[in-house]
Amino acid sequence: MEEIFYRGALAILIIAFFIIRAPSVISASKTEKTEEKKQTRERLLVLLNFIGMMGIPFVYILTPWLDFFSYSFPEFFRFFGIGFNICGFILLIWVHRTLGQHWSMMLKLGEEHKLVTTGPYARIRHPMYTYFTIMAISTALISANLFVGVFGIAAWTLLYIIRIDDEEDMLLEEFGEEYSEYMKRTGRLIPKLR
Repeated sequence: MEEIFYRGALAILIIAFFIIRAPSVISASKTEKTEEKKQTRERLLVLLNFIGMMGIPFVYILTPWLDFFSYSFPEFFRFFGIGFNICGFILLIWVHRTLGQHWSMMLKLGEEHKLVTTGPYARIRHPMYTYFTIMAISTALISANLFVGVFGIAAWTLLYIIRIDDEEDMLLEEFGEEYSEYMKRTGRLIPKLR
């Protein structure tokens, strides 16, 4: 398969991500939020993640600048990456529909925030992070480009490692025992094996 196919497929997948997420971004901008936790660090992490998972892939898609980092990769894995990301969209849509007005890009809660434990949240505490893990892996597979893959996975991993404990601490502080019990019966990124 021609490289242009994979570049085009990755571009379509990234654009589809923004289309899926757009209604939640618009809705979240209209919802009253409490004070954002660790604002500067949060914004830098989100920016770095955006560069790693969206910006650099678009440099790969639109220019030959990163071609030096391309490597030969079986087409099966590249096709798998496309399918994996498309399956991830099902989770992404489900997450956004389940969260509704409770979604926020930054670490902050709404004025009347409720703990969501339905839909994908019935078994996984952070299914949005599960989707971003899928996206990072699938982008690495589709691009077959070491720079795109390593930078995207590293940016996502850094955000996840730094943010996850802060997010869970914030939810424990807000919901107390209810969140503590919820943690016991759910996994962070995948369902807990019983």
